[in-house]
Amino acid sequence: MATLLQRPGKTPGYEIRFYTADGRRHSIYLGGRRYNKKTAQGLKDVVESLVFHRDNSLPIQDKRIIVWIESASQEIQKKLVKAGLIEIPQSHTVTELWDEFLVQKANEVKKSTMAHYFNAKNRFLLFFKEDESLSDITKERMQRWKDYLLVHEKLAKATVANSINDAKAAFNWAVSSGWIEKNPLDGVSRGSFVNKKNAQLIPMDANFRMLDACPCQDWRVILALTRIGGLRCPNEVLALRWENVNWELDRFFVRSSKTEHHDGKEGR
Repeated sequence: MATLLQRPGKTPGYEIRFYTADGRRHSIYLGGRRYNKKTAQGLKDVVESLVFHRDNSLPIQDKRIIVWIESASQEIQKKLVKAGLIEIPQSHTVTELWDEFLVQKANEVKKSTMAHYFNAKNRFLLFFKEDESLSDITKERMQRWKDYLLVHEKLAKATVANSINDAKAAFNWAVSSGWIEKNPLDGVSRGSFVNKKNAQLIPMDANFRMLDACPCQDWRVILALTRIGGLRCPNEVLALRWENVNWELDRFFVRSSKTEHHDGKEGR
């Protein structure tokens, strides 16, 4: 049983007293004029039900009680938590997600990938607030974030696609860590990674002119390997050694740090 008392004095309000199975008395205070008798009576009924279910180790199945708690203010929810009557899952913020995600990935991915993650975080915080709860991030808001980057920030579609891809990785980590149940980016199209506006065919005579303009042989080799050979620069170019060259077959083996973590993709 719980008892509702009205507190007089300079700070009027209500007090709900209840006893637990071990005989200990507890109190929940509702101070200030913003709490009326109807709210106090509703909380008293909820407290009685919660005490009964807890003392008898019974699950709460009354939907009215569940709805009342879920619709209650955070202040009242915190009072029920403090009284030991309910448990509210810890809510993590946007900043906590990105910070923890980046810490976890620091020893797993390359510096270039980490740079992409940091850029995605910065673009994410252009739209979302740092202290926003992850539970408030919905699929609809993620779609609005994508539109914001395209329209307001005027970022290229490929840049936005990369940002969404990296953010999805962060939220997938949050799901696997039990911070959220579902990734809010599921179903949000990231778009194309290819920026067709910048695509153009470079004729060989243009490559030859660039080779002629190089200041030394080193730069001519780098340019030939990238523009003509198709190597990634700088990682694949700088990793190339003489032992990678097969003079008999007139070809060379390129180690690819970008894909080496996939089976059979350590090079080409």
